[in-house]
Amino acid sequence: MFVNTWVIPKTAKNPDLSWRVVEFLSGKEGQQIALDMNFGLPASKQVDTTAFEAKAPYNKYFVEALETAVPYPTNLNGSAFQTMFQKECESLWAGAITPEEFETRVDEQAAEILNMANIKTTVVNMRFVKPLDRELLEQVLAKKPKLLVTLEENALAGGFGSAVLEYLADTNHMLPTLRFGIPDEFVEQGSCPELLELCGLLPQQIADRIVEKIGGID
Repeated sequence: MFVNTWVIPKTAKNPDLSWRVVEFLSGKEGQQIALDMNFGLPASKQVDTTAFEAKAPYNKYFVEALETAVPYPTNLNGSAFQTMFQKECESLWAGAITPEEFETRVDEQAAEILNMANIKTTVVNMRFVKPLDRELLEQVLAKKPKLLVTLEENALAGGFGSAVLEYLADTNHMLPTLRFGIPDEFVEQGSCPELLELCGLLPQQIADRIVEKIGGID
């Protein structure tokens, strides 16, 4: 789940009307509609979350987390990036493309999309976890990235992302890092999509967090 972000594009033909729509969607009634239709979590405490919390036992934690939620900068090209990334992740997990093809396709498309906002991306297939490919990692670090993201369908504790963090610490690399994987906690039973969602590994969740993290880095 996520809290919705509403923006008015520069190309809007009627900015005043667009602004009134955003005001409605940001208000109590609009936020209630968004929640009831599963568009996102409310940003208003006046919204009735009773039905939402009754849908799943863990939904109450989403609502409780809103107490500490803070706004974050929105990348103007984030939507296009998220749509592309979700599509390619789904193709990868369905076996329609290989990890190498995923790397190439995301790298090329992300560069085209995010370069419009002066954000350059590189996707690297690390191929194996043990031993860590330090030479390839150093090639990545030599490009002086603004953010390093690791993605694995594996336990975060003691996994690939942890190995990367250990290497960064041992070599004195100070670099913002975002890790995706299975958290070190009990995960409820469910279908594959349900489990991926619980672990924050759905394509949309991954893309949202990457765009959010990039927007929060000075």
